[in-house]
Amino acid sequence: MRWHVASSYPKTLDTLIRAVDTVVKRVAELTGNKFQVKVLGLCEILPVLRVLDALKNATVECCQAVSYFCIGKNPEFGFGTALAFGLNTRQ
Repeated sequence: MRWHVASSYPKTLDTLIRAVDTVVKRVAELTGNKFQVKVLGLCEILPVLRVLDALKNATVECCQAVSYFCIGKNPEFGFGTALAFGLNTRQ
């Protein structure tokens, strides 16, 4: 099985790309390389703000981005990464 993960970050941004690379390598190890995921960096197949569209249209199987990049599509995406101090237990 082969999946593609589209990232909203360039491959030169070591800290964020290394995180997804670590997950990809671990998935391959745990499945005996039967499940492989290829990381596609920023603009390899689409521009930064189109990652969610690629996921929705099944161009890629998963993506790495912060949800507030897509707040123009749905304002509720702003809560995932941009709400000051996060939600409390009642919210």
